[in-house]
Amino acid sequence: MSNVSVDAQLQEIFRKMDALPKKLLPEKDRRKILVKAKEPLVTAARANVKDSEKTHYIYRKEGIFTQRNRNKHGERWRAKFLPGNLEMSIKQLRLRRTRDVIVGPKAARKMPNKSTYGPGQRKTNAYYGHMVHYGTKKQGGNPYLAKGLAQSKGSIIGIIQQRLKNQFNKYQP
Repeated sequence: MSNVSVDAQLQEIFRKMDALPKKLLPEKDRRKILVKAKEPLVTAARANVKDSEKTHYIYRKEGIFTQRNRNKHGERWRAKFLPGNLEMSIKQLRLRRTRDVIVGPKAARKMPNKSTYGPGQRKTNAYYGHMVHYGTKKQGGNPYLAKGLAQSKGSIIGIIQQRLKNQFNKYQP
């Protein structure tokens, strides 16, 4: 698979960055370089997502059902996902215990009743991102992140190299 060679090439750059002295590349500057380098990956991954044309729902199974809270099928929905939700949710994930920048679909921790996610809303929830990427037993996968990484690899490496040159020029007399 081409994904393995992409990972190997980027991993080699990250190893070289980690081997640099902290005076040449402080953690704060390393993170700034990686945050800037993630932008082509986010753009490419969003372009590779094939969103559905229809709205999807999650339904509640417990509790009292009332007619006014039911959809056209007579079921009470808990959350509504508009087309474009997965594409909007691909962003930098904020993980506390890592030095790296992680890109992927963001899933919400809590899903209050009658929540709507997607374009035109202030929030996104792509809890199903891994199912779209890897597939399920009923549907094949669409590896949008792997395709995006393969497409944007050259620009990511170019951004990292340019930013590292700028960083090293700060310390030259």
